[in-house]
Amino acid sequence: MTDRLNEYYLHTRTLIESIEIDSVKAAAGNKAAGVRLRKSLRYLKNVASDYINISLGKETKHELIEHNVEESDVEES
Repeated sequence: MTDRLNEYYLHTRTLIESIEIDSVKAAAGNKAAGVRLRKSLRYLKNVASDYINISLGKETKHELIEHNVEESDVEES
C-alpha cells in the first residue's frame, strides 16, 4: 500500500505542476490553456478521490494509474 500511496503522491504532484503552467497562461488570456486547465482540474478531482480511497485501504473507482503501471511493466519485459 505504501508504494501505491507514493505513486499517487508523485502523480498528483506532477499534475499540479502542469496545472500551474496552464493557470499562468490562462490568466494571461490564452483560451486554449483555460480549456486544458479545466480538463486537468477534473482529472485532478478523480485522482484525489482515488488517492483518498487508497489511503483508507479501499478500492479505487477509476483506473487512472493502474493502466499506466501495466503498460510500463509490459515495456520492461
